[in-house]
Amino acid sequence: MRWESGATNASHLHAEIAARGNTGGFTVVRDYIHRLRPTPGHIQPSTPTVRQGH
Repeated sequence: MRWESGATNASHLHAEIAARGNTGGFTVVRDYIHRLRPTPGHIQPSTPTVRQGH
């Protein structure tokens, strides 16, 4: 899937599938991609580190 290879721009993906004959609109692609993007609640925060004195 193009998403897994790093293609995450809805405009570019829409242009690619339109060139292959797809007649669906941009908003269909945009809405689909929106569901693939991680939401802020699903991103794991980095573990805090303890600063070491010199």
